[in-house]
Amino acid sequence: MVTSIKNWLIPVDFSPASRHALQYGARLAARVGGKVTLLHAYIPQIAEPYVPYYMQTALLENQEDQALTHLEALSREIPQPIRDQIQFSFKVEMGPAADTILAVAGREKVHAIVMGMRGGSPLRRMVFGSHSMRVMRRAEVPVLVVPEGVRYRAIESIAYATSMNETDIQAIESVWNFARQMGADFHCVHVRTPGAGDEERKWSILKTAYQHEAHMSEMEFARLDYDYVVDGLNDYVQENDIDLLVLMNHQHSWFSRWLHTPSTELMAKEAVVPLWAWPAFLVRKEMASSSFQGK
Repeated sequence: MVTSIKNWLIPVDFSPASRHALQYGARLAARVGGKVTLLHAYIPQIAEPYVPYYMQTALLENQEDQALTHLEALSREIPQPIRDQIQFSFKVEMGPAADTILAVAGREKVHAIVMGMRGGSPLRRMVFGSHSMRVMRRAEVPVLVVPEGVRYRAIESIAYATSMNETDIQAIESVWNFARQMGADFHCVHVRTPGAGDEERKWSILKTAYQHEAHMSEMEFARLDYDYVVDGLNDYVQENDIDLLVLMNHQHSWFSRWLHTPSTELMAKEAVVPLWAWPAFLVRKEMASSSFQGK
């Protein structure tokens, strides 16, 4: 469940984008309470073949010590009132960035990962956002991608972008509960593209499902017609002053990804607000568990 997120992992490569993600993630973690692990993954400095083993070991230790010192210094850049609400830990591990992040996330049983997305041209975002994309594709926990130019502000409005399949509909409850915990307005948005077919029945079922109790009075439902999903979502976010956009992240095979980039990745590269990618399999797992318990 979204509301159970207490253990956060924030990878830092000391770039402006990752430092910005740290500032954003720390403030969000302080808002809901919890632990933050700062992680730096590194590739060893190349030593000449004739350098003795003990000297190579010393070089690695020095590289790790320097990174650890930098991580601790970055944590002190967070304002004291926010820092006082967070339990920090620091890790420096050797290995490729995405693989190391995923390994630490599993080992430390983190509930969410916060990563930065560099600004600039689309090509620059594509190249330098590759670590964030790789983690988002394979992570078994939600991944919050923070655009470099976005400054943290209190989350007062959350939008959930639905494609209206069964998994998406089931996930609305979790995201809505998180919005209530944050005291934020909740928007459920669907962007219909040309050729999508008749979706009236699904839309009617979706709205009817949340007419019980006070749900409908606390939810804003919006359906938009756009040629491009990303354009529709970004326009809605800006026009409705949305602070956080949530999408379901469906795993795709390498072949289908090669043929067509998933909308979650496209949105992450062009988002104007932080994007929270929620793994679809977690919702399916919860659905299966609920069905089993109901028998």
